[in-house]
Amino acid sequence: MPRALLILLLAASPAFGGPADAGDLYRAGKDLLDAGELDGAREKFEAALRQDPGFFLAHHGLGGVFAARHDYEAAERRFREAVRLKPDFPEGHNSLGVVLAAAGRPVEAVAAFGRAIALRPEYTNARLNLAGTQLSGGRPDLAEATAREALARDAKSGDARYFLARLAATRKEHAEALRLLDEAIALDGSNASFHLARGETLLALSREEEAAGAFRRATEADPRNGQAFFRLGVVSTRLARWEAAVAAFARAEELLPQSAAASGNLGLALLGRYAEAKERATLEAAIGALERSLARKPAQPDLAEKLSEARKALAALPG
Repeated sequence: MPRALLILLLAASPAFGGPADAGDLYRAGKDLLDAGELDGAREKFEAALRQDPGFFLAHHGLGGVFAARHDYEAAERRFREAVRLKPDFPEGHNSLGVVLAAAGRPVEAVAAFGRAIALRPEYTNARLNLAGTQLSGGRPDLAEATAREALARDAKSGDARYFLARLAATRKEHAEALRLLDEAIALDGSNASFHLARGETLLALSREEEAAGAFRRATEADPRNGQAFFRLGVVSTRLARWEAAVAAFARAEELLPQSAAASGNLGLALLGRYAEAKERATLEAAIGALERSLARKPAQPDLAEKLSEARKALAALPG
């Protein structure tokens, strides 16, 4: 499974239990957290807790800030405090399970997801998080059963279909995976992960033209999804569409600045374009991209050979 379905750390807010001022601060913090502004969100949640130290939602929100920073120990403390203050808070138990799974504590994570599901049996996200943990623990049979139960209880869940599609893909049941992903996209066409998985499935079926369209739709759904641009570059390279490949890999490199693969593939795509256009600037750009890739990951002998050849070709150009 390429990514665990550990989703929605912060769910829609239940009725507030704290004073009005604390509730306003919490709402402001949640908006900031949703926007990725972690420092501002932390400030608001901490201010809410100064107003009301027992405000469980503010503890939960602060846990979300720490989880977003991968500080799972601090996040766990806050989520545990939230469910201590409000034991019947299913989102809190789900969030606790998320960070326990991320911290490599699957047994405790399963127990936390179980508590969330017991409190709200129709809680799709908690069931899928449980399924993801089961899958990571080497039990695809349990994971599939859990995901199918989630779908049975929530027939309009695109996420459950996505999960089952990824399981089908691991079994090389690509036609079934494609069917599930088409259903998921019909339910939620704005989800970049659905389009990305559909593109991968179409590639597995050797349907490159359709895969390119799926990856393009993933980039439109999430213009900051580096993997979507990278995969669009890969399929464009397969189709020898060098301009499209160069544009996609260049954007992927911007979004994934530490990725040797993005810069390396950009260099190769530029070499493909140079083979057709013979422009000095294109060759120079290719050399620069290959150099960046090798600086990030030196042990790439094939790429080093391409760089050597490109430098010789540049040296042989007049002027």
